[in-house]
Amino acid sequence: MNQEIKEALRDLVPIVLKELAYIAVLLCVAAFVFENVDFKLYSSVLQGLQVLASVVFAIVGLWIGSIYPTAITSIANDDVSYIIGTKDGESVERLVNTIMISAFVMLSTLAVYVIKMTLIGTGFYVNNIVWVKYLAVFYLYYICLLQVRCILTVISAEFIY
Repeated sequence: MNQEIKEALRDLVPIVLKELAYIAVLLCVAAFVFENVDFKLYSSVLQGLQVLASVVFAIVGLWIGSIYPTAITSIANDDVSYIIGTKDGESVERLVNTIMISAFVMLSTLAVYVIKMTLIGTGFYVNNIVWVKYLAVFYLYYICLLQVRCILTVISAEFIY
């Protein structure tokens, strides 16, 4: 295995462990609260999350396009040599990650609606209602956490004009 790949994997391990810790905590929280969750409000929370994710997606996209136009050109041309080695490289990387996570959150909210539409009324849903509700609460908490982290990344980012 290439040395660069080994280093990248070594750098990835703490990130994965931190994410697994978040998931473990949210699984525990969901286990304690899912029975008390009002699922009439679930769709409202999903809609709010979808709007929030789309706003963050749009604002950060415009921000990158206006502040780092050379970086956008480099990404579009599949040439990241400009970004690597510049002082802006880390900022651009964080902002692009924020866009990707917000896009994932938007797709996740859509997936929840499609899964709900597909499962409601089926024998699987009726027979596994407890597990379905538990997983629904956990997943909502998780995608909310992802979006909160995106917002905190944007807030903590340094403005360079």
